[in-house]
Amino acid sequence: MSKALKRKKHWSTKVRECAVSWGGAGEFGSVVELLGGAEHGLFPFLGHMDLDALVCHVGSLPYYGDVLLEVNGTPVSGLTNRDTHAVIRHFREPIRIKTVKPVHNIIQRFRESGTISVRKGQGRKTILDARDLRALRRHCITYRNATVMEITTWAQEYFQKTLSVNTIHRAIRRCRLKLYRSKKKPYLNMIQKRRRFLWAKAHLKWTVAKWKTVLWSDESKFEVLFGKLGRHVIRTKEDKDNPSCYQRSVQKPASLMVWGCMSACGMGSLHIWKGTINAERLEPIV
Repeated sequence: MSKALKRKKHWSTKVRECAVSWGGAGEFGSVVELLGGAEHGLFPFLGHMDLDALVCHVGSLPYYGDVLLEVNGTPVSGLTNRDTHAVIRHFREPIRIKTVKPVHNIIQRFRESGTISVRKGQGRKTILDARDLRALRRHCITYRNATVMEITTWAQEYFQKTLSVNTIHRAIRRCRLKLYRSKKKPYLNMIQKRRRFLWAKAHLKWTVAKWKTVLWSDESKFEVLFGKLGRHVIRTKEDKDNPSCYQRSVQKPASLMVWGCMSACGMGSLHIWKGTINAERLEPIV
């Protein structure tokens, strides 16, 4: 056993034992008030005592609020108030009782509110109030690509408060925002957007019969050797050097170019190409 455990005192070392009598002045309950009990979710403990009628033969008298553990060797700590009185009436005077002094705050709480349950308090106030959260939300929406570290640096300067990265991360969640991996979309500059807008405007009044004459086509590139594995892998912390947990990559993987088309009449054939696809090579097929 370690020295720390040897030095630590158990609560049983604080149990006090005494032998008391009350000179035939009625029952024990008329001299010592017995409170608590299993029906209240409490251990039975001593209340007000008539010190003039109570006589201590061995040890010292208990104090107000002491928990009653045993009466003449019979455990009463888990009994109801009524059963505890019945156990005391079963023995003749003097009786030997074992008591222990409880936590003062529990007794004081029972005196004031009649229960030992802790009233739910307000808790520690958050370092960022509702107004600060609204400012943080506006900043995150304006700068969506900013990292949490960058947002933390901005927040410390803006709010003039000492804020950690974890605090800002929790505040972002309180703003009903969350960090996601952004979707990949082809970038369109202003010229490309304007061309697409003019094309859509020019074909706005096309009829269904005319759209049926259009052949829709597209090409795609597939990596044959390894494919595109995801950036996430399910593993333990110790499996970081496991070859099955690597994201495999090569400098120039073998690829395959395919081309396909469809129209209102149905789907066309899938053509496999070697090299690049241009208008001259597509003209014989179309």
